[in-house]
Amino acid sequence: MELEVLPVSEGVAGGSGELGLSSHETNFRLTLPGREWVFWFENTQTGEITSVTSWESRMRRMKRRIKAWGKASPLGVDYIVAHLTYRPGCSWRPLHITEFITAVKKHLKKKLLGYVWVAEMQKRGAVHYHVVLAVEKGERIPKPDIAGWWPYGSTTVEKKRRPLGYLMDYWSKIRQKRGYPRGIRIFAVVWFPWASNGDSRFLVALWSLPGWVLSNIDPFVAVLERRLPRRWFNGWWCWMGRWFRSPWRLAVVVPATY
Repeated sequence: MELEVLPVSEGVAGGSGELGLSSHETNFRLTLPGREWVFWFENTQTGEITSVTSWESRMRRMKRRIKAWGKASPLGVDYIVAHLTYRPGCSWRPLHITEFITAVKKHLKKKLLGYVWVAEMQKRGAVHYHVVLAVEKGERIPKPDIAGWWPYGSTTVEKKRRPLGYLMDYWSKIRQKRGYPRGIRIFAVVWFPWASNGDSRFLVALWSLPGWVLSNIDPFVAVLERRLPRRWFNGWWCWMGRWFRSPWRLAVVVPATY
């Protein structure tokens, strides 16, 4: 059996292929054909070799973003959790979750401060959405299927005091699953600018950065100055006049064999 290998040139490795990896945490993204891949990286300082699959990379990015959203939650907020299920015979389409969020925003307007949703695969092979809405105190929403916001199946609505723990429980389940429809987006996190005067939005952007980037800046100063590091060309980052670059270089890409 011939093994398919995609070598990565120095030009790609030094640019969009440059890994941001610390303790095997990556912010690397590369669009490849619809299958799972294994990325092998070399540390240019120590010579260490490590690998990560495209699925693992996606799951780590998802975990980092969801935790950042939870940590950035403002005080005095209510959380509404909606579960969106497809009825038998109704298939997933990319804009279904977008239509639901649009309906919620139209209903709540600026009383909707933020939201996060994750897509889970059920045993029967159907997509199931878990949506957490951060709203002003006392706000409610109708049952989405009855209101016409989710005409594709059934829904439930409940309140949660600590949505982050709830979401991380589902992340633990999702990371062990496969079989998602091709092209599906499996999570989204949003804080709107009017949530705590934009502080929550800024903190999500800060805490979503890869660990190796955060280790090269002072998060306390970044918050005080409202200054995020910026990604530049050839794998370089800049923050307040300081330049740094990940020591990890993408060396080779091979298809996953399981």
